[in-house]
Amino acid sequence: MATDPKEDISLYLIPPDTPVNKLDCTEAFKGLTDKEKLYAHHFGRACWEGGLICLLQTSPESPGIFLLLGELFRGQSLEALKELANGCGLSEDEYKSFLAYSAAFYSNFGNYKSFGDTKFIPDLPREKLEKLITSSQCYCDNKERISFLWSSVADGMFSLHPPTVRQLAFPPDGITTYYSGNCGKEDAEIIKEFMLNKDLSPYNTRLFKNEDGTYELRLASSLTNDTPPSPNDKVSSLLGPHQFPSPRTSSSVSIKISRGDYHTLMKRMTDELEAAAHHVANRNQKDMIDRYVSSFSRGSVPDHEDASRYWIKDKGPVVETYIGFIESYRDPFGLRGEYEGIDKRVTFLTTEDQGVFTDLRGKAFEVQVGLHELLGHGSGKLFSKDKNGVFNFEQDKVINPLTGDKIRSWYNPGETWDTQFSTIASTYEECRAECVGIYLSTDRNILRIFGYEGAEAEDIMYVNWLSMLRAGLIALEFYTPETKKWRQAHMQARYVISDVSSGQLLYNKYSTVTDDHLMLRDIVMARKMPRRLFVQPHTSIDTDGSVVLNEFDSSFEGIISSFLARYPNYDTELESLWRNDQHYWKQK
Repeated sequence: MATDPKEDISLYLIPPDTPVNKLDCTEAFKGLTDKEKLYAHHFGRACWEGGLICLLQTSPESPGIFLLLGELFRGQSLEALKELANGCGLSEDEYKSFLAYSAAFYSNFGNYKSFGDTKFIPDLPREKLEKLITSSQCYCDNKERISFLWSSVADGMFSLHPPTVRQLAFPPDGITTYYSGNCGKEDAEIIKEFMLNKDLSPYNTRLFKNEDGTYELRLASSLTNDTPPSPNDKVSSLLGPHQFPSPRTSSSVSIKISRGDYHTLMKRMTDELEAAAHHVANRNQKDMIDRYVSSFSRGSVPDHEDASRYWIKDKGPVVETYIGFIESYRDPFGLRGEYEGIDKRVTFLTTEDQGVFTDLRGKAFEVQVGLHELLGHGSGKLFSKDKNGVFNFEQDKVINPLTGDKIRSWYNPGETWDTQFSTIASTYEECRAECVGIYLSTDRNILRIFGYEGAEAEDIMYVNWLSMLRAGLIALEFYTPETKKWRQAHMQARYVISDVSSGQLLYNKYSTVTDDHLMLRDIVMARKMPRRLFVQPHTSIDTDGSVVLNEFDSSFEGIISSFLARYPNYDTELESLWRNDQHYWKQK
Protein backbone atom coordinates (compact mmCIF):
# COMPACT_ATOMS: atom_id res chain seq x y z
CA MET A 1 0.00 0.00 0.00
CA ALA A 2 3.09 2.21 -0.26
CA THR A 3 2.82 3.73 3.20
CA ASP A 4 5.30 4.46 5.96
CA PRO A 5 5.48 1.30 8.10
CA LYS A 6 5.45 3.51 11.22
CA GLU A 7 2.26 5.26 10.14
CA ASP A 8 -1.11 4.27 11.59
CA ILE A 9 -3.39 3.86 8.59
CA SER A 10 -6.30 2.27 10.46
CA LEU A 11 -8.36 5.42 9.84
CA TYR A 12 -8.24 4.58 6.13
CA LEU A 13 -9.21 0.90 6.36
CA ILE A 14 -12.60 -0.81 6.64
CA PRO A 15 -12.46 -3.20 9.62
CA PRO A 16 -13.46 -6.77 8.71
CA ASP A 17 -15.76 -6.80 11.76
CA THR A 18 -17.78 -3.85 10.44
CA PRO A 19 -21.43 -4.66 11.26
CA VAL A 20 -23.93 -5.00 8.41
CA ASN A 21 -27.61 -4.36 9.16
CA LYS A 22 -30.57 -5.16 6.97
CA LEU A 23 -32.81 -2.26 6.00
CA ASP A 24 -36.01 -4.20 6.51
CA CYS A 25 -39.09 -2.93 4.70
CA THR A 26 -40.86 -6.26 4.12
CA GLU A 27 -43.98 -5.45 6.14
CA ALA A 28 -44.24 -1.94 4.71
CA PHE A 29 -43.91 -3.33 1.18
CA LYS A 30 -46.61 -5.95 1.80
CA GLY A 31 -48.97 -3.17 2.84
CA LEU A 32 -48.74 -1.42 -0.55
CA THR A 33 -51.24 -1.83 -3.36
CA ASP A 34 -49.98 -3.01 -6.76
CA LYS A 35 -50.15 0.57 -8.01
CA GLU A 36 -48.17 1.88 -5.04
CA LYS A 37 -45.56 -0.85 -5.53
CA LEU A 38 -45.05 0.20 -9.15
CA TYR A 39 -44.75 3.84 -8.09
CA ALA A 40 -42.17 2.91 -5.45
CA HIS A 41 -40.28 0.65 -7.87
CA HIS A 42 -39.85 3.23 -10.61
CA PHE A 43 -38.99 5.99 -8.16
CA GLY A 44 -36.47 3.66 -6.56
CA ARG A 45 -34.95 2.87 -9.95
CA ALA A 46 -34.69 6.61 -10.65
CA CYS A 47 -32.76 7.00 -7.39
CA TRP A 48 -30.36 4.17 -8.20
CA GLU A 49 -29.75 5.37 -11.77
CA GLY A 50 -29.06 8.85 -10.44
CA GLY A 51 -26.98 7.38 -7.64
CA LEU A 52 -24.25 6.58 -10.15
CA ILE A 53 -23.67 10.33 -10.39
CA CYS A 54 -22.22 10.18 -6.86
CA LEU A 55 -19.30 8.18 -8.28
CA LEU A 56 -18.47 11.05 -10.61
CA GLN A 57 -18.84 13.53 -7.75
CA THR A 58 -16.54 11.67 -5.34
CA SER A 59 -13.09 11.03 -6.82
CA PRO A 60 -11.39 10.64 -10.21
CA GLU A 61 -11.02 6.88 -9.69
CA SER A 62 -14.43 6.02 -8.18
CA PRO A 63 -16.30 5.31 -11.45
CA GLY A 64 -13.48 3.06 -12.65
CA ILE A 65 -13.38 1.13 -9.37
CA PHE A 66 -17.15 0.64 -9.61
CA LEU A 67 -16.84 -0.73 -13.14
CA LEU A 68 -13.93 -2.99 -12.19
CA LEU A 69 -15.63 -4.46 -9.11
CA GLY A 70 -18.80 -5.09 -11.08
CA GLU A 71 -16.92 -7.03 -13.75
CA LEU A 72 -15.00 -9.02 -11.14
CA PHE A 73 -18.08 -10.05 -9.14
CA ARG A 74 -20.21 -10.75 -12.23
CA GLY A 75 -17.53 -13.01 -13.70
CA GLN A 76 -18.12 -15.86 -11.27
CA SER A 77 -20.01 -16.57 -8.07
CA LEU A 78 -18.70 -15.24 -4.78
CA GLU A 79 -18.03 -18.82 -3.70
CA ALA A 80 -15.92 -19.45 -6.80
CA LEU A 81 -14.12 -16.14 -6.33
CA LYS A 82 -13.24 -17.11 -2.75
CA GLU A 83 -11.69 -20.37 -3.97
CA LEU A 84 -9.79 -18.45 -6.65
CA ALA A 85 -8.52 -15.97 -4.04
CA ASN A 86 -7.20 -18.83 -1.94
CA GLY A 87 -5.38 -20.20 -4.97
CA CYS A 88 -3.89 -16.75 -5.65
CA GLY A 89 -2.32 -16.62 -2.19
CA LEU A 90 -4.85 -14.43 -0.37
CA SER A 91 -5.35 -15.42 3.23
CA GLU A 92 -8.87 -15.74 4.60
CA ASP A 93 -8.45 -12.42 6.43
CA GLU A 94 -7.20 -10.68 3.28
CA TYR A 95 -10.13 -11.94 1.24
CA LYS A 96 -12.59 -10.83 3.92
CA SER A 97 -10.89 -7.44 4.01
CA PHE A 98 -11.36 -7.16 0.25
CA LEU A 99 -15.06 -7.97 0.63
CA ALA A 100 -15.28 -5.36 3.41
CA TYR A 101 -13.66 -2.78 1.13
CA SER A 102 -16.00 -3.65 -1.75
CA ALA A 103 -19.12 -3.52 0.43
CA ALA A 104 -18.04 -0.17 1.88
CA PHE A 105 -17.28 1.16 -1.60
CA TYR A 106 -20.78 0.26 -2.78
CA SER A 107 -22.38 1.62 0.39
CA ASN A 108 -20.58 4.96 0.03
CA PHE A 109 -20.84 5.10 -3.79
CA GLY A 110 -17.13 5.76 -3.93
CA ASN A 111 -13.83 5.28 -2.12
CA TYR A 112 -14.37 8.15 0.35
CA LYS A 113 -16.60 7.79 3.38
CA SER A 114 -19.90 9.58 2.89
CA PHE A 115 -19.84 10.34 6.62
CA GLY A 116 -16.49 11.99 7.22
CA ASP A 117 -15.12 12.34 3.67
CA THR A 118 -11.92 10.37 4.33
CA LYS A 119 -10.49 7.94 1.83
CA PHE A 120 -10.43 4.20 2.49
CA ILE A 121 -8.21 1.64 0.79
CA PRO A 122 -8.13 -2.18 0.54
CA ASP A 123 -6.41 -3.85 3.49
CA LEU A 124 -4.31 -6.26 1.44
CA PRO A 125 -1.19 -5.97 -0.72
CA ARG A 126 -1.78 -4.41 -4.12
CA GLU A 127 0.04 -7.21 -5.93
CA LYS A 128 -2.28 -9.82 -4.40
CA LEU A 129 -5.40 -8.03 -5.58
CA GLU A 130 -3.83 -7.63 -9.02
CA LYS A 131 -3.16 -11.37 -9.16
CA LEU A 132 -6.77 -12.12 -8.19
CA ILE A 133 -8.07 -9.80 -10.91
CA THR A 134 -5.78 -11.13 -13.64
CA SER A 135 -6.70 -14.71 -12.69
CA SER A 136 -10.44 -14.05 -12.70
CA GLN A 137 -13.05 -15.03 -15.26
CA CYS A 138 -13.69 -11.41 -16.26
CA TYR A 139 -10.03 -11.02 -17.20
CA CYS A 140 -10.21 -14.15 -19.35
CA ASP A 141 -13.38 -12.86 -21.03
CA ASN A 142 -12.17 -9.31 -21.72
CA LYS A 143 -8.47 -8.84 -21.04
CA GLU A 144 -8.30 -5.44 -22.76
CA ARG A 145 -11.14 -3.90 -20.72
CA ILE A 146 -9.99 -5.25 -17.36
CA SER A 147 -6.37 -4.26 -18.01
CA PHE A 148 -7.50 -0.73 -18.84
CA LEU A 149 -9.67 -0.46 -15.73
CA TRP A 150 -6.99 -1.81 -13.40
CA SER A 151 -4.24 0.40 -14.80
CA SER A 152 -6.55 3.42 -14.53
CA VAL A 153 -7.60 2.95 -10.90
CA ALA A 154 -4.93 0.90 -9.09
CA ASP A 155 -2.88 3.91 -7.97
CA GLY A 156 -5.92 5.86 -6.80
CA MET A 157 -7.39 2.79 -5.17
CA PHE A 158 -4.38 2.08 -2.94
CA SER A 159 -2.51 5.35 -2.52
CA LEU A 160 -2.53 7.52 0.59
CA HIS A 161 0.19 9.79 -0.78
CA PRO A 162 0.48 12.65 -1.20
CA PRO A 163 -1.61 13.31 1.94
CA THR A 164 -3.92 15.55 -0.12
CA VAL A 165 -5.66 12.42 -1.46
CA ARG A 166 -6.78 11.38 2.02
CA GLN A 167 -9.77 13.70 2.28
CA LEU A 168 -12.21 15.64 0.13
CA ALA A 169 -11.29 19.33 0.05
CA PHE A 170 -9.85 22.02 -2.18
CA PRO A 171 -6.20 21.52 -3.12
CA PRO A 172 -3.76 21.57 -1.41
CA ASP A 173 -5.80 20.21 1.53
CA GLY A 174 -7.58 17.48 -0.40
CA ILE A 175 -9.21 16.43 -3.64
CA THR A 176 -12.63 17.09 -5.17
CA THR A 177 -14.37 16.35 -8.45
CA TYR A 178 -16.92 19.14 -8.08
CA TYR A 179 -14.06 21.21 -9.52
CA SER A 180 -11.26 20.40 -11.94
CA GLY A 181 -7.91 19.66 -10.34
CA ASN A 182 -6.56 23.15 -11.06
CA CYS A 183 -9.44 24.98 -9.34
CA GLY A 184 -9.08 26.50 -5.90
CA LYS A 185 -11.22 28.52 -3.52
CA GLU A 186 -10.39 31.74 -5.37
CA ASP A 187 -11.85 30.29 -8.58
CA ALA A 188 -14.97 29.21 -6.70
CA GLU A 189 -15.38 32.74 -5.31
CA ILE A 190 -15.20 34.26 -8.80
CA ILE A 191 -17.82 31.88 -10.18
CA LYS A 192 -20.04 32.39 -7.14
CA GLU A 193 -20.12 36.12 -7.88
CA PHE A 194 -20.87 35.38 -11.53
CA MET A 195 -23.74 33.06 -10.65
CA LEU A 196 -25.22 35.62 -8.28
CA ASN A 197 -25.03 38.13 -11.12
CA LYS A 198 -26.91 35.73 -13.41
CA ASP A 199 -29.34 34.59 -10.69
CA LEU A 200 -28.18 31.02 -11.32
CA SER A 201 -28.20 28.41 -8.56
CA PRO A 202 -25.01 26.37 -7.99
CA TYR A 203 -26.74 23.24 -6.66
CA ASN A 204 -26.60 21.19 -9.89
CA THR A 205 -23.28 22.49 -11.23
CA ARG A 206 -19.62 21.56 -11.47
CA LEU A 207 -16.77 23.92 -12.36
CA PHE A 208 -13.93 23.18 -14.78
CA LYS A 209 -10.97 25.44 -15.48
CA ASN A 210 -9.25 25.09 -18.85
CA GLU A 211 -5.51 25.43 -19.45
CA ASP A 212 -6.01 28.88 -21.00
CA GLY A 213 -7.66 30.15 -17.79
CA THR A 214 -11.23 30.12 -19.11
CA TYR A 215 -13.98 28.40 -17.15
CA GLU A 216 -16.75 25.97 -18.00
CA LEU A 217 -19.71 25.98 -15.63
CA ARG A 218 -21.52 22.74 -16.31
CA LEU A 219 -25.18 22.10 -15.42
CA ALA A 220 -26.48 18.59 -14.76
CA SER A 221 -29.17 17.73 -17.31
CA SER A 222 -30.25 15.10 -19.80
CA LEU A 223 -30.39 17.75 -22.53
CA THR A 224 -27.06 18.79 -24.02
CA ASN A 225 -25.84 22.00 -25.62
CA ASP A 226 -26.86 20.66 -29.02
CA THR A 227 -30.50 20.16 -28.03
CA PRO A 228 -32.83 22.85 -29.47
CA PRO A 229 -34.54 24.79 -26.66
CA SER A 230 -38.14 23.92 -25.89
CA PRO A 231 -40.89 26.36 -24.83
CA ASN A 232 -40.35 27.90 -21.39
CA ASP A 233 -36.74 26.66 -21.33
CA LYS A 234 -35.24 29.58 -19.41
CA VAL A 235 -31.89 27.82 -18.97
CA SER A 236 -31.15 27.84 -22.71
CA SER A 237 -30.82 31.64 -22.77
CA LEU A 238 -27.90 31.40 -20.32
CA LEU A 239 -25.92 28.83 -22.31
CA GLY A 240 -22.78 29.88 -24.11
CA PRO A 241 -19.82 32.21 -23.46
CA HIS A 242 -19.90 35.12 -21.02
CA GLN A 243 -17.46 37.84 -20.01
CA PHE A 244 -17.57 38.67 -16.33
CA PRO A 245 -15.74 41.71 -14.85
CA SER A 246 -14.82 40.12 -11.53
CA PRO A 247 -13.49 42.52 -8.86
CA ARG A 248 -11.00 39.76 -7.95
CA THR A 249 -9.17 39.91 -11.30
CA SER A 250 -7.54 42.68 -13.32
CA SER A 251 -9.46 41.76 -16.48
CA SER A 252 -12.75 40.15 -17.42
CA VAL A 253 -13.11 36.42 -16.87
CA SER A 254 -14.28 34.14 -19.69
CA ILE A 255 -16.98 31.72 -18.54
CA LYS A 256 -18.92 29.26 -20.66
CA ILE A 257 -22.18 27.89 -19.30
CA SER A 258 -22.98 24.46 -20.68
CA ARG A 259 -25.40 21.73 -19.83
CA GLY A 260 -25.41 17.98 -20.21
CA ASP A 261 -23.26 17.00 -17.23
CA TYR A 262 -24.03 13.32 -16.48
CA HIS A 263 -26.49 13.54 -19.41
CA THR A 264 -26.90 9.80 -20.06
CA LEU A 265 -27.48 9.04 -16.39
CA MET A 266 -29.88 11.97 -16.11
CA LYS A 267 -31.84 10.56 -19.07
CA ARG A 268 -32.10 7.14 -17.44
CA MET A 269 -33.32 8.81 -14.26
CA THR A 270 -35.99 10.90 -16.01
CA ASP A 271 -37.18 7.83 -17.94
CA GLU A 272 -37.88 6.07 -14.64
CA LEU A 273 -39.60 9.15 -13.22
CA GLU A 274 -41.86 9.30 -16.27
CA ALA A 275 -42.69 5.63 -15.72
CA ALA A 276 -43.53 6.39 -12.08
CA ALA A 277 -45.89 9.15 -13.25
CA HIS A 278 -48.26 6.46 -14.59
CA HIS A 279 -48.83 5.20 -11.04
CA VAL A 280 -49.28 8.38 -8.99
CA ALA A 281 -51.86 8.60 -6.22
CA ASN A 282 -52.93 12.19 -6.83
CA ARG A 283 -52.40 15.38 -8.82
CA ASN A 284 -49.71 16.71 -6.48
CA GLN A 285 -47.53 13.68 -7.17
CA LYS A 286 -48.07 14.06 -10.92
CA ASP A 287 -47.16 17.76 -10.83
CA MET A 288 -44.15 17.00 -8.63
CA ILE A 289 -42.81 14.43 -11.11
CA ASP A 290 -43.45 16.74 -14.07
CA ARG A 291 -41.31 19.43 -12.41
CA TYR A 292 -38.64 16.89 -11.51
CA VAL A 293 -38.44 15.76 -15.13
CA SER A 294 -38.29 19.36 -16.32
CA SER A 295 -35.55 20.16 -13.82
CA PHE A 296 -33.41 17.12 -14.60
CA SER A 297 -33.93 17.50 -18.36
CA ARG A 298 -33.14 21.20 -18.64
CA GLY A 299 -30.85 21.72 -15.68
CA SER A 300 -33.28 24.09 -13.97
CA VAL A 301 -33.07 24.45 -10.18
CA PRO A 302 -36.23 26.64 -10.05
CA ASP A 303 -38.15 23.70 -11.56
CA HIS A 304 -36.82 21.50 -8.76
CA GLU A 305 -37.95 24.10 -6.23
CA ASP A 306 -41.43 23.92 -7.78
CA ALA A 307 -41.33 20.13 -7.47
CA SER A 308 -40.49 20.57 -3.79
CA ARG A 309 -43.55 22.76 -3.34
CA TYR A 310 -45.79 19.99 -4.70
CA TRP A 311 -43.93 17.50 -2.50
CA ILE A 312 -44.84 19.59 0.56
CA LYS A 313 -48.49 19.78 -0.55
CA ASP A 314 -48.69 15.99 -0.85
CA LYS A 315 -49.92 15.40 2.70
CA GLY A 316 -49.42 11.97 4.26
CA PRO A 317 -48.47 9.99 1.14
CA VAL A 318 -48.24 6.21 1.43
CA VAL A 319 -45.00 6.28 -0.60
CA GLU A 320 -42.92 9.40 -0.01
CA THR A 321 -39.82 10.25 -2.02
CA TYR A 322 -37.40 13.09 -2.62
CA ILE A 323 -34.70 13.23 -5.25
CA GLY A 324 -32.15 15.61 -6.74
CA PHE A 325 -29.02 17.63 -6.04
CA ILE A 326 -29.78 18.59 -2.47
CA GLU A 327 -27.14 18.42 0.28
CA SER A 328 -23.96 20.41 -0.27
CA TYR A 329 -21.86 18.74 2.46
CA ARG A 330 -19.27 17.29 0.07
CA ASP A 331 -18.58 20.42 -1.94
CA PRO A 332 -15.55 22.01 -0.20
CA PHE A 333 -17.07 25.41 -0.98
CA GLY A 334 -20.45 24.37 0.44
CA LEU A 335 -22.58 25.30 -2.59
CA ARG A 336 -22.94 22.36 -4.95
CA GLY A 337 -25.35 19.55 -4.10
CA GLU A 338 -24.69 15.83 -3.97
CA TYR A 339 -27.17 13.66 -5.75
CA GLU A 340 -29.13 11.98 -2.19
CA GLY A 341 -28.21 -3.11 14.89
CA ILE A 342 -25.75 -5.17 16.66
CA ASP A 343 -25.56 -4.48 20.38
CA LYS A 344 -22.11 -3.79 21.81
CA ARG A 345 -20.92 -1.91 24.83
CA VAL A 346 -21.34 1.80 24.22
CA THR A 347 -18.11 3.77 24.62
CA PHE A 348 -17.60 6.80 26.90
CA LEU A 349 -20.55 6.16 29.23
CA THR A 350 -20.56 5.20 32.89
CA THR A 351 -21.78 1.77 33.90
CA GLU A 352 -24.88 3.40 35.44
CA ASP A 353 -25.80 5.03 32.12
CA GLN A 354 -25.19 1.95 29.97
CA GLY A 355 -28.55 0.31 30.69
CA VAL A 356 -30.88 3.26 30.19
CA PHE A 357 -28.91 4.40 27.13
CA THR A 358 -29.07 0.98 25.47
CA ASP A 359 -32.78 0.61 26.23
CA LEU A 360 -33.92 4.05 25.10
CA ARG A 361 -31.38 5.28 22.53
CA GLY A 362 -33.68 4.29 19.64
CA LYS A 363 -36.74 6.03 21.08
CA ALA A 364 -34.74 9.11 22.05
CA PHE A 365 -33.20 9.23 18.59
CA GLU A 366 -36.66 9.17 16.98
CA VAL A 367 -37.68 12.17 19.09
CA GLN A 368 -34.48 14.04 18.21
CA VAL A 369 -34.74 13.29 14.49
CA GLY A 370 -38.41 14.25 14.36
CA LEU A 371 -37.75 17.61 16.01
CA HIS A 372 -34.48 18.11 14.10
CA GLU A 373 -36.08 17.60 10.69
CA LEU A 374 -39.58 19.01 11.14
CA LEU A 375 -39.00 21.98 13.44
CA GLY A 376 -35.24 22.41 13.05
CA HIS A 377 -34.80 22.41 9.29
CA GLY A 378 -38.50 23.09 8.81
CA SER A 379 -38.71 26.43 10.61
CA GLY A 380 -37.21 29.89 10.49
CA LYS A 381 -37.25 32.74 8.02
CA LEU A 382 -34.54 34.39 5.94
CA PHE A 383 -34.94 38.17 5.95
CA SER A 384 -34.55 39.37 2.37
CA LYS A 385 -35.06 42.26 -0.03
CA ASP A 386 -36.24 41.57 -3.58
CA LYS A 387 -35.11 43.25 -6.81
CA ASN A 388 -37.81 45.91 -6.37
CA GLY A 389 -36.47 46.87 -2.95
CA VAL A 390 -39.37 45.26 -1.09
CA PHE A 391 -38.59 43.53 2.22
CA ASN A 392 -40.27 40.29 3.30
CA PHE A 393 -40.48 41.58 6.87
CA GLU A 394 -41.50 44.80 8.58
CA GLN A 395 -38.14 46.53 8.65
CA ASP A 396 -39.31 49.30 10.95
CA LYS A 397 -40.80 46.96 13.56
CA VAL A 398 -38.75 43.75 13.72
CA ILE A 399 -36.11 43.88 16.47
CA ASN A 400 -32.88 41.88 16.59
CA PRO A 401 -33.08 40.10 19.98
CA LEU A 402 -29.28 40.01 20.25
CA THR A 403 -28.77 43.76 19.86
CA GLY A 404 -32.14 45.25 20.75
CA ASP A 405 -31.89 47.28 17.55
CA LYS A 406 -33.61 47.03 14.18
CA ILE A 407 -32.51 44.45 11.61
CA ARG A 408 -29.43 45.86 9.83
CA SER A 409 -28.58 43.05 7.40
CA TRP A 410 -30.58 40.88 5.00
CA TYR A 411 -30.30 38.78 1.86
CA ASN A 412 -30.19 40.71 -1.39
CA PRO A 413 -31.57 39.37 -4.71
CA GLY A 414 -29.80 36.16 -5.75
CA GLU A 415 -28.24 35.59 -2.33
CA THR A 416 -29.04 32.46 -0.36
CA TRP A 417 -27.94 30.90 2.91
CA ASP A 418 -25.46 28.68 1.05
CA THR A 419 -23.95 31.44 -1.09
CA GLN A 420 -23.39 33.71 1.90
CA PHE A 421 -22.18 31.26 4.54
CA SER A 422 -20.48 29.05 1.96
CA THR A 423 -18.07 26.62 3.62
CA ILE A 424 -19.86 26.61 7.00
CA ALA A 425 -23.44 26.81 5.66
CA SER A 426 -24.22 23.09 5.91
CA THR A 427 -22.73 22.55 9.34
CA TYR A 428 -24.26 25.78 10.70
CA GLU A 429 -27.70 24.67 9.53
CA GLU A 430 -27.19 21.24 11.09
CA CYS A 431 -26.21 22.91 14.35
CA ARG A 432 -29.40 24.97 14.28
CA ALA A 433 -31.51 21.87 13.70
CA GLU A 434 -29.70 19.86 16.38
CA CYS A 435 -30.17 22.67 18.91
CA VAL A 436 -33.88 22.95 18.13
CA GLY A 437 -34.24 19.21 18.66
CA ILE A 438 -32.30 19.05 21.90
CA TYR A 439 -34.07 22.13 23.30
CA LEU A 440 -37.60 21.01 22.46
CA SER A 441 -36.93 17.49 23.75
CA THR A 442 -37.23 18.97 27.26
CA ASP A 443 -40.81 20.11 26.62
CA ARG A 444 -43.25 17.63 28.17
CA ASN A 445 -46.01 18.62 25.75
CA ILE A 446 -43.71 17.77 22.86
CA LEU A 447 -42.78 14.42 24.42
CA ARG A 448 -46.48 13.68 24.93
CA ILE A 449 -47.02 14.05 21.17
CA PHE A 450 -44.42 11.31 20.67
CA GLY A 451 -46.26 9.13 23.21
CA TYR A 452 -44.02 9.57 26.25
CA GLU A 453 -45.22 10.72 29.66
CA GLY A 454 -44.18 10.49 33.29
CA ALA A 455 -40.99 8.65 34.21
CA GLU A 456 -40.46 7.39 30.66
CA ALA A 457 -40.56 10.96 29.36
CA GLU A 458 -37.93 11.94 31.94
CA ASP A 459 -35.70 9.07 30.78
CA ILE A 460 -36.17 9.98 27.11
CA MET A 461 -35.19 13.56 27.93
CA TYR A 462 -32.11 12.38 29.83
CA VAL A 463 -30.98 9.94 27.13
CA ASN A 464 -31.46 12.54 24.41
CA TRP A 465 -29.08 14.95 26.13
CA LEU A 466 -26.71 12.12 27.04
CA SER A 467 -26.65 11.05 23.38
CA MET A 468 -25.80 14.56 22.24
CA LEU A 469 -23.00 14.90 24.79
CA ARG A 470 -21.55 11.57 23.68
CA ALA A 471 -21.96 12.51 20.00
CA GLY A 472 -20.06 15.74 20.62
CA LEU A 473 -17.14 13.79 22.05
CA ILE A 474 -17.17 11.17 19.29
CA ALA A 475 -17.35 14.01 16.75
CA LEU A 476 -13.65 14.62 17.37
CA GLU A 477 -13.00 11.56 15.19
CA PHE A 478 -14.13 13.66 12.23
CA TYR A 479 -11.74 16.55 12.93
CA THR A 480 -8.40 16.59 11.09
CA PRO A 481 -5.71 18.23 13.27
CA GLU A 482 -3.27 18.55 10.36
CA THR A 483 -5.60 20.81 8.37
CA LYS A 484 -7.65 22.09 11.35
CA LYS A 485 -10.82 21.23 9.44
CA TRP A 486 -13.99 19.29 10.18
CA ARG A 487 -14.92 16.57 7.67
CA GLN A 488 -18.60 16.14 8.54
CA ALA A 489 -21.30 18.78 8.95
CA HIS A 490 -23.39 16.99 11.60
CA MET A 491 -20.32 16.22 13.69
CA GLN A 492 -19.08 19.81 13.63
CA ALA A 493 -22.60 20.86 14.58
CA ARG A 494 -22.70 18.44 17.52
CA TYR A 495 -19.35 19.69 18.75
CA VAL A 496 -20.65 23.30 18.67
CA ILE A 497 -24.03 23.32 19.59
CA SER A 498 -27.80 36.70 7.74
CA ASP A 499 -25.43 38.44 9.80
CA VAL A 500 -22.57 36.65 8.04
CA SER A 501 -19.63 38.30 9.78
CA SER A 502 -21.07 37.90 13.29
CA GLY A 503 -22.42 34.47 12.46
CA GLN A 504 -19.06 33.20 11.26
CA LEU A 505 -17.28 34.61 14.30
CA LEU A 506 -19.76 32.91 16.62
CA TYR A 507 -19.64 29.55 14.88
CA ASN A 508 -15.90 29.44 14.38
CA LYS A 509 -15.38 30.33 18.04
CA TYR A 510 -17.38 27.36 19.28
CA SER A 511 -16.13 24.86 16.69
CA THR A 512 -12.44 25.53 17.36
CA VAL A 513 -10.78 22.43 18.81
CA THR A 514 -8.50 23.27 21.74
CA ASP A 515 -5.34 21.43 22.78
CA ASP A 516 -7.25 19.81 25.64
CA HIS A 517 -9.83 18.48 23.21
CA LEU A 518 -7.09 17.22 20.91
CA MET A 519 -5.94 15.06 23.83
CA LEU A 520 -9.49 13.73 24.12
CA ARG A 521 -9.45 13.08 20.37
CA ASP A 522 -6.56 10.66 20.84
CA ILE A 523 -8.74 8.66 23.24
CA VAL A 524 -11.70 8.80 20.85
CA MET A 525 -9.57 7.54 17.97
CA ALA A 526 -8.18 4.69 20.08
CA ARG A 527 -11.70 3.52 20.98
CA LYS A 528 -13.59 4.27 17.78
CA MET A 529 -15.94 1.58 16.50
CA PRO A 530 -16.63 0.79 12.84
CA ARG A 531 -19.61 2.56 11.34
CA ARG A 532 -22.25 0.03 10.37
CA LEU A 533 -23.20 -0.64 6.75
CA PHE A 534 -26.71 -1.35 5.49
CA VAL A 535 -27.86 -3.88 2.93
CA GLN A 536 -30.93 -2.64 1.09
CA PRO A 537 -33.55 -4.71 -0.73
CA HIS A 538 -34.04 -4.46 -4.47
CA THR A 539 -37.31 -4.33 -6.40
CA SER A 540 -37.85 -5.88 -9.80
CA ILE A 541 -40.82 -6.44 -12.11
CA ASP A 542 -41.81 -10.07 -12.60
CA THR A 543 -42.97 -11.61 -15.87
CA ASP A 544 -46.60 -11.03 -14.88
CA GLY A 545 -45.98 -7.31 -14.31
CA SER A 546 -46.01 -7.46 -10.52
CA VAL A 547 -43.30 -5.89 -8.38
CA VAL A 548 -41.14 -8.27 -6.37
CA LEU A 549 -39.07 -7.34 -3.30
CA ASN A 550 -35.69 -9.09 -3.35
CA GLU A 551 -33.81 -9.25 -0.04
CA PHE A 552 -30.21 -10.09 0.76
CA ASP A 553 -28.16 -11.42 3.67
CA SER A 554 -26.84 -9.02 6.30
CA SER A 555 -23.23 -9.47 5.20
CA PHE A 556 -20.58 -8.01 2.92
CA GLU A 557 -21.62 -10.63 0.36
CA GLY A 558 -25.23 -9.49 0.71
CA ILE A 559 -24.33 -5.88 -0.08
CA ILE A 560 -22.28 -6.96 -3.11
CA SER A 561 -25.11 -9.20 -4.35
CA SER A 562 -27.63 -6.37 -3.99
CA PHE A 563 -25.53 -4.13 -6.22
CA LEU A 564 -25.12 -6.86 -8.82
CA ALA A 565 -28.92 -7.12 -8.88
CA ARG A 566 -29.30 -3.37 -9.38
CA TYR A 567 -26.56 -3.07 -11.98
CA PRO A 568 -26.44 -6.44 -13.79
CA ASN A 569 -24.50 -5.23 -16.85
CA TYR A 570 -21.33 -3.33 -17.65
CA ASP A 571 -22.20 0.38 -17.89
CA THR A 572 -20.60 1.78 -21.05
CA GLU A 573 -22.36 5.13 -20.54
CA LEU A 574 -20.82 5.57 -17.10
CA GLU A 575 -17.43 4.62 -18.54
CA SER A 576 -17.79 7.24 -21.28
CA LEU A 577 -18.68 10.01 -18.81
CA TRP A 578 -15.73 9.03 -16.62
CA ARG A 579 -13.18 8.83 -19.43
CA ASN A 580 -14.25 12.12 -21.01
CA ASP A 581 -13.30 14.13 -17.90
CA GLN A 582 -10.25 12.23 -16.63
CA HIS A 583 -7.78 14.77 -18.03
CA TYR A 584 -9.06 17.39 -15.57
CA TRP A 585 -7.40 15.51 -12.68
CA LYS A 586 -4.24 14.18 -14.31
CA GLN A 587 -1.09 14.84 -12.32
CA LYS A 588 1.21 17.26 -14.17
